[in-house]
Amino acid sequence: MAHSIFSISLTTRQILPFYEGSKHRIVVKTERGTTISLPWSVLQPYVTDSGLTGSFVITYDAAGKWKEMRKL
Repeated sequence: MAHSIFSISLTTRQILPFYEGSKHRIVVKTERGTTISLPWSVLQPYVTDSGLTGSFVITYDAAGKWKEMRKL
């Protein structure tokens, strides 16, 4: 199954615009160099008091559609 891996590190100050509603998507670069635009809602569950940090994998189905995302 196809997948994309990316890492992200944002402080609480950097994610504030997403909570204020002025930003709705985050653009990340995968380990293969591909750029992906993600809706804030898929990353929001991983936010902690110190921000958003970690490596994630997105899995795609046979048709190439986004299936799931999980933290590594």
